[in-house]
Amino acid sequence: MTSVLNRRETALKLARSKGLLRTQEAVAAGVDRSTLARLCQSGLLERLEWGVYGLPAAAVREHIDLEIVAKRVPQARFCLLTALRLHGLGTQQPRRVWIALPRGVCRPTFQFPLLEVIQVQPELHRLQVETMHSGPIGLKVYGVEKTLVDCFRHRRRLGMEAVLEALKDAINQRRLNVDELWRQAQAQRMQRVMTPYLEALL
Repeated sequence: MTSVLNRRETALKLARSKGLLRTQEAVAAGVDRSTLARLCQSGLLERLEWGVYGLPAAAVREHIDLEIVAKRVPQARFCLLTALRLHGLGTQQPRRVWIALPRGVCRPTFQFPLLEVIQVQPELHRLQVETMHSGPIGLKVYGVEKTLVDCFRHRRRLGMEAVLEALKDAINQRRLNVDELWRQAQAQRMQRVMTPYLEALL
């Protein structure tokens, strides 16, 4: 009985300290899958996604969808509309989580949340990556300037209205480093596309 209680308490402590608990983290700490199942049955844990568990309060956290992705796919970088959401730019509220992965990495399968996956060259995947925190979980997101360049690059998918709204917000909020923006535009060869819009707004 003591061993069972210890496993239960270990699982709950891990869920509290880590924000979310993956099955392999629990197993590594000596907690078997049946203990996780029993904790879910008793309402002390919730299974939020395949192999990802949290305390009942976790399901209502603002960025729980992004936390789940960050936990399951450490290589993911939040991009485009999801990055705009994290940076507080524009009014878009995407129904899917937008992530970037290096080319060649298999697209992950999720029941929740729904994903939009952009595959990029490894050197671009590493550019201007920032870490925001949702509780103890780090969310890897592209910086404002790279996000705006990415939005111009994928403007046909996003629509120019959303792209220009985000650009105007970044300018009005004084969040835009123009030198960094041009560095990011140069890295993706987007200067010619972006120049007319920037000349009109800056």
